[in-house]
Amino acid sequence: MKPLILVVDDQPEIRDLMVHVLTNAGFEVNTATDGQDASLSIGDRVVDLVLTDINMPGRNGLDLIVELKVRRPGLPVIAMSGGGGKISREDVLMTARRVGAVSILHKPFTMAQLLASVDLALAAQPPRPSPEQ
Repeated sequence: MKPLILVVDDQPEIRDLMVHVLTNAGFEVNTATDGQDASLSIGDRVVDLVLTDINMPGRNGLDLIVELKVRRPGLPVIAMSGGGGKISREDVLMTARRVGAVSILHKPFTMAQLLASVDLALAAQPPRPSPEQ
């Protein structure tokens, strides 16, 4: 069974590129445009990994990470940021780590960096049981 990754980013071109790269790497991918959309999208679905931007209009990635750590404590989250807010990119990403992100990506990142982060985050998780179990 392919791991299911949720990509959360308000920039369509970044979402589309990440979907393309992750799908070609053998993952199943869903998308959301902000933290609220992601929260609704996850619901009771089994998701193996969340990749979330931090600075988004509406509900931001930090709020999403905090929520997911309560709702789904074992769900790995990778935080991404290119800066642009009132706080430096490094401070935002370090905050994301403190609230529960397993990894961080500084935008712009290479597709190799993306795939390496995803592989590491998924490797640290127990495999999802198959539907037959």
